Amino acid sequence: MRMITKNSKYSFDYRIVFGILTILVVTNAAWVIIFKSSAPVIALIFYLFVIFLFWWQNDIFSGIIVGSIGSAIHLYELIFHGIAGLIVLESIFFFINLILPLPLVILCFNIYKKTKQRDYKK
Repeated sequence: MRMITKNSKYSFDYRIVFGILTILVVTNAAWVIIFKSSAPVIALIFYLFVIFLFWWQNDIFSGIIVGSIGSAIHLYELIFHGIAGLIVLESIFFFINLILPLPLVILCFNIYKKTKQRDYKK
């Protein structure tokens, strides 16, 4: 189990990733509650699962995979369905789900590279 501590070499990256995941969970939960929409339930479940894997099992790949899939799905929706039918708050939630998975993927990949470099030096 990997706990995030002040002494951890990668604690800042881990905290940013955890913050991004938390924002995505809260956004999708609000989307489900406010608009009574079932579509964000899938994203909510995936991001909660990734928080579990990331926090308790130190699974960095789950962030890379779910972040890539999340961005790809929302990019597909943007290109082929558009956002014309969304009201302002829904548009904000949509763009949060489109944009935030990208730094999630980048940060998880950087953590993976740093971990591999550290393990290689040992």
